[in-house]
Amino acid sequence: VLVGFFFIIHERIVHPLNQLSEAAAAVADGNLDVEVNETGSEEIGVLQRTFNTMITDLRKAFLERDQALVQSLRDKEAAEAASRAKSSFLANMNHELRTPLNAIIGWTTILQDQRSGSLNEDQSHGLGVIQHSGQHLLNLISDILDLAKIEAEKMVLDFKPVPIEEICRESLEVISSSADQKQIGLSYIVSPGQKYIRADARALKQMLVNLLSN
Repeated sequence: VLVGFFFIIHERIVHPLNQLSEAAAAVADGNLDVEVNETGSEEIGVLQRTFNTMITDLRKAFLERDQALVQSLRDKEAAEAASRAKSSFLANMNHELRTPLNAIIGWTTILQDQRSGSLNEDQSHGLGVIQHSGQHLLNLISDILDLAKIEAEKMVLDFKPVPIEEICRESLEVISSSADQKQIGLSYIVSPGQKYIRADARALKQMLVNLLSN
């Protein structure tokens, strides 16, 4: 009877507890591929099921953590690639666009000086529009390059007195060709006594051109 009782105790209590102890030790060593056999619906069986559920939840948690780490690394690599692409784009734009624009502005200035012959009023006005438009495009390139400064919170506006009539005239000249094609008449009126405004000339002109373009 005692031997039988001992056998029952060993099989139903001692052995399952030993299995749980060994499984817990394996988990402590980082092994999550363990699982205990569920022997019944009694207290030991409930403990075994609880342990197996815990292991399943741990596997899921570690899998989600690993996936998050992998995604984080991918996001970091993508951000670094985007940053490199942006730097390359800005550098190329700075060189490939500035160079021909400076040439256009330079040759327009030479033609306006009438070194190659006299110009009539319409031709002189047209060259002036080309020059102002080229300069405006050059300023736009500078604005785009300033995006990097804005992102780095290093953008500084250059506030100084700006001639109102001049900034209005140049802004209209930039979009005059587009307005003429659409048969839209444009003009400006400056209030008497208001000759200057304190602003960043490039930023103010860009805002006016954007509004007029719309």
